[in-house]
Amino acid sequence: MDDHEVNRAMLHRLLFHLGFEIAEATDGEDCLHKAQEFLPDIILMDLLMPVMNGWEATRRLRQLPELKDTVILALSANVYETTKQESILAGCDNFLTKPIQTNELLELLRLHLRLEWVYEERSPTKKRIDQTAKASSEIAAADSRMVSPASESVLALLRLAAMGDIEAILEETAKLEHSDATLVPFVHHLRQLAKGFQLKQIRDFLKQHLS
Repeated sequence: MDDHEVNRAMLHRLLFHLGFEIAEATDGEDCLHKAQEFLPDIILMDLLMPVMNGWEATRRLRQLPELKDTVILALSANVYETTKQESILAGCDNFLTKPIQTNELLELLRLHLRLEWVYEERSPTKKRIDQTAKASSEIAAADSRMVSPASESVLALLRLAAMGDIEAILEETAKLEHSDATLVPFVHHLRQLAKGFQLKQIRDFLKQHLS
């Protein structure tokens, strides 16, 4: 639950592609109604919202027998220890700092929902090919002939990478590819990194192209 549509959309895309069924709420009061209807296994609770904040919504949810044991993760850009303590006292099970890092979210989902993430195994031949491709891509990234997008575009991509929003990165690369043919080598390399969910490599690559 988050009152910012962009944040909800990012989380929705990520969780949807992982196979979760999702219900969205725009504020604490809306969350109370949706939670009783949907009976979720986990609630992502933004703390600062209009109408009813996340702490109050959490306290009320804990009073409902059917939701008293539901996992609730508090979301906030405020990292003060008092904020975390207040969240736990209200009934939240854990705390995530915004902007949300994908790896941290996945780890908390694994921990609280007792999930096991299954990753695709690669054959030795595939690994050797990947290593060769990586070496080639690093050379390409350093090649001055690779045209870089405007700084504003690179910064926007960096923000998406910081949020772990792979789908949005792929959407932006498509726009860049159609807007300027000279950006095709840049787009191709970035797209390969995004498809492999290589967020650190994406950030490093984009930083090299900041003018």
